[in-house]
Amino acid sequence: MSKLTTITQGIGTTETKIYTCPTGKNSTISKLSLTNVSESLVNFNISYYNSFSNATTYLAKQGYLDAGTIFDSIGNTNTLELNVGDYLTVLSTADSSIDIIITYEELDDSEI
Repeated sequence: MSKLTTITQGIGTTETKIYTCPTGKNSTISKLSLTNVSESLVNFNISYYNSFSNATTYLAKQGYLDAGTIFDSIGNTNTLELNVGDYLTVLSTADSSIDIIITYEELDDSEI
């Protein structure tokens, strides 16, 4: 098992899936960091969709980031477990304003 990191750049005013737990896997998100790459303040939402309960909840709703600042939603002291079909989305109030870094581990269902 190894940690993987993905980067999503230029998130804006269209809600964007930044990670979906794949079929046959269980995922642990250990880091989720947003950076405002625009020149002005932006508001953002981070949502978590749980496929088992068919419900969405906010990890951050109407959060704000000044130009060039970082928001760490998930860090080393807390994690988020995702099951098949669960996903995370991000939305910003400005076009191409947010870059995301996610670090996670995926285990086969048989390893759980």
